[in-house]
Amino acid sequence: MQRSADQQYRVSLRAATGALAAMCLIASGACRHAGEPAAAWDEMDSGLTAGDLGLSQEAFDAGDQILPHEAPSSGRFPAGLAVVRVRANLDDSADAKGLHVAEIPQDQAAYWNQVMDTLPAVREVRLLREYGFDPRGAGSADFLAEAVKSDCSLCVVYGCVKAPVEGGAIGEIMGVLWDAGAMQPLIVIREPATVVLTDDDEADRDEQRRAVAAAYRDAECRLRERIRDVIWDLSAMDHPVAATQPNPWRHDDSISPRDGHLLRALDRLYRGTQE
Repeated sequence: MQRSADQQYRVSLRAATGALAAMCLIASGACRHAGEPAAAWDEMDSGLTAGDLGLSQEAFDAGDQILPHEAPSSGRFPAGLAVVRVRANLDDSADAKGLHVAEIPQDQAAYWNQVMDTLPAVREVRLLREYGFDPRGAGSADFLAEAVKSDCSLCVVYGCVKAPVEGGAIGEIMGVLWDAGAMQPLIVIREPATVVLTDDDEADRDEQRRAVAAAYRDAECRLRERIRDVIWDLSAMDHPVAATQPNPWRHDDSISPRDGHLLRALDRLYRGTQE
């Protein structure tokens, strides 16, 4: 009798171990799948142009400086900042627009909040995701409209250009800071990605791939810092509106524990519908 009980215990233990292993395998697959849309810079396609970003040649040629049309503003700050990373849409159909949202990896998305932490003029940083955009492609005007809908009057649209540029760079990160409400570019920023590559067949291809990815990450970091500096300069030129305006700051929901009593919760809900 004792032997039978021991065998039954072993069978149950094997079944439990197998179920746990299967759950771990499914979870690991789900985690990998969840991270797939956030492509690294070296995995993204090239082909992004100034026209894709909604820029005229004049604005593009102005380069890394505040555009001449930008005069001291009135009441622009404090402002919300929307950020979207884009890639070129390679669909040649007539209905397709020029851009797709390129999801920012979660470990990099936090840097946008971090770099703006010291700017009182930036009320919030909001990352635009694929949700809500035409899956066939979108244009800069669509991103700006979504930024305004999200109560962000500033919007950064940026992406990767994979083509040799001046100075020996293998490509560049090109971004535009927009006044989303006026649909007007404020500054165009181009940060080159520079890395020394070798044609030696004996070279470590994985090491070169990591070097390329690091070069684009460094360029993106410089772009974030440049955007921060530009917003600081723009806010310094901004003047408050003389007339009384609604408070632009919004209060977050309290993080204190909510009252979990069901009857009191129902009473609050009922009273809210009667007001």
